[in-house]
Amino acid sequence: IDLPSNFHYAKNLMKGISLADAAVILISGKDQYYLNDHTKDYLFIIYSMGIRQIIIAVNKMDQTGEFYFYETNYSERIFLEIKKNMIDLCEKIGFISDNIQFIAYSGLTGQNLVNRYEDEDSTKSNKMDWYKGKTLLESFDEIKPPKRILDEPLKIAIYTIKYAFEGKILSGKLKTNMKICLPIKRIDKILETECESIEIHNHPFNEAIAGDIIGFNLKRIKHKKYIKCNLVFNENILDCIKFAYNLRVKILMINEKIKLRICSDLVLFSYTLYAPIKIAKIEYLVDEANKILEKEPEEIKNGEYAIIIINLNEKCLSSENRTYYIFEKYNKNSFLGSVVLFNGEFIAVGKIIDINV
Repeated sequence: IDLPSNFHYAKNLMKGISLADAAVILISGKDQYYLNDHTKDYLFIIYSMGIRQIIIAVNKMDQTGEFYFYETNYSERIFLEIKKNMIDLCEKIGFISDNIQFIAYSGLTGQNLVNRYEDEDSTKSNKMDWYKGKTLLESFDEIKPPKRILDEPLKIAIYTIKYAFEGKILSGKLKTNMKICLPIKRIDKILETECESIEIHNHPFNEAIAGDIIGFNLKRIKHKKYIKCNLVFNENILDCIKFAYNLRVKILMINEKIKLRICSDLVLFSYTLYAPIKIAKIEYLVDEANKILEKEPEEIKNGEYAIIIINLNEKCLSSENRTYYIFEKYNKNSFLGSVVLFNGEFIAVGKIIDINV
């Protein structure tokens, strides 16, 4: 999934991340003297969304000439410098270095992208003969399939509802003619229906399992445009599903420019969900181990952890075309319990501690 790196496409970016099992982070080889702030944000976000395997692909290793302030010129020193800086940053965020691959390549010449030589021509001299690693394509085969949750009730995170429901199965299995539950019309109304058909990459299937990105149709659902939900499930979890109107969240501020205060209007991303929110209360500043440092602070600054109460936008809860927000605590479901706060820029990442407090 090729994701845009521009903040104007944050919604597309977050939905793409939610579908991925691993991530490739592109770094410009000419940026060895500083770290792009956006790269740091993306690393925080993909970690908070549950991705643990990453490939750091260092591009523009061929860059040279009078028009560039920095020159890479196939330099091993520059590559190793970037690698060291990125390992330090990734380990601070929580990544394990054994789960990180580093690739030195040139997109312009094609070297180490798919082949080890420029333009697939092995007669040309290898200007990065010091690089003994894999090509970018080969590195994909080193990604280990994550553990799939097959023995739990069915949960499908929905990212779009157009001609069909489209989403990713978080747990369980989906079969044709299987019972499916989803919220409709009123917040206390659950519709029970059945799965009519399943497609994976435009091919029909009778069954799909956790980890699959699927399209599916439900029986007796004709007017999909009136259905707005972020999760569908089977009847096994009706007792524990909660429609949320507020959340208690532990966040980490990752933005140096913005200070978070009470009544701040933001956007919350939680897996495939995109929702307007308001900060109702800042309960505590805490450390990483949840030790309370200050009660009811006025603001939260970059690098600080805090426990906050988030109200979901009341207009969305009262409207007939409301979106039905379904969350779970982070300790029960790390996918549906992770959040990212956004307001023109990424502001914070967090974990849901409690629902409807």
